[in-house]
Amino acid sequence: MLLDLFSGTQGASFSGSDVMTYLNSKSALKTLKSAVFPSFDNNGTVTWKQFTYTASSANSGTFGSTPVQVIYNFNSTNPTTLSGFPAKTTPGTTNPFA
Repeated sequence: MLLDLFSGTQGASFSGSDVMTYLNSKSALKTLKSAVFPSFDNNGTVTWKQFTYTASSANSGTFGSTPVQVIYNFNSTNPTTLSGFPAKTTPGTTNPFA
């Protein structure tokens, strides 16, 4: 859980580079993972896949008036193949980041 959010003085400007520096210092934001999804081959065999998204650029703006927009890239032809569907870690929940 992130407790130190990207923030600044109301009305002050920030650059896209400032945003990327912040994101690159936070592993939970620098790289994101998709939901786990099934992939079937021609024989009906299922494997579980997941995309990894990496922050590549961000907009500049003003604290208090401009929402930050971050562009994440991913390789749509090469999702990660997982060893199996994520196991339950707590009753009633699953952890796709395991």
